[in-house]
Amino acid sequence: MKTPDNLSLLLIALCLTPPAVVAELNITAFTPNGTLTWTNSDTNANYRVEAATSLAGPWVPMTNLSLIQGPNQQVSVQVPTPLVQPVWLYRVVWTDAPSAQPLGTWVYQGFDPASALVVTGLVSITASNPISGTCVFQSATSDLYPKHPVGTAFFNGQLERPNKLIIPFPGTTFMRDNVSLSGQMVRDEFWGYWSYTEYWVNIAGPGGSFVMSGRFSARRQN
Repeated sequence: MKTPDNLSLLLIALCLTPPAVVAELNITAFTPNGTLTWTNSDTNANYRVEAATSLAGPWVPMTNLSLIQGPNQQVSVQVPTPLVQPVWLYRVVWTDAPSAQPLGTWVYQGFDPASALVVTGLVSITASNPISGTCVFQSATSDLYPKHPVGTAFFNGQLERPNKLIIPFPGTTFMRDNVSLSGQMVRDEFWGYWSYTEYWVNIAGPGGSFVMSGRFSARRQN
């Protein structure tokens, strides 16, 4: 689908999920004229559309947006065309979503930066103040060391908002540090982004670092 040049990249943060997981909030379309459409099983919900020029933000609420409730629990909004930015990122926030209920075991899928499935496993949350538990992941490909971390314990997670979780856990092998999951949890769905900072040492000069990130989705185990 072709979009205008100044809408060359669209990011719907906290809303993209693979076909195997049916999220409460699911983006269904974005047209070249700027119409953004999503569905939600909850028909009595409030939303906020935010925009930024980078994933790190800052995220700015869009104003004067008219939300239209259509058939099949569908909502549409006309997104203003950015005037000067070559790349503009969007996300939809469900502002009055039910509070997260994190305790339990979550069936997890992790995707690399190109959105290919690279890790599957379980996230077991055993305490909620602070959020703690274990992540047990395994590679979903022939690569035994995927870009996604493969598992560890965590003990210092927190609710940034009533339905947004941040779960940091210790670095794993290959000098990975600051590994974290950050996403939205609504009823039996948990989805968002994993990330970590990777460092390298250059014996001929200064080293460096970069952030590796991709999306994840999880569903509460029955």
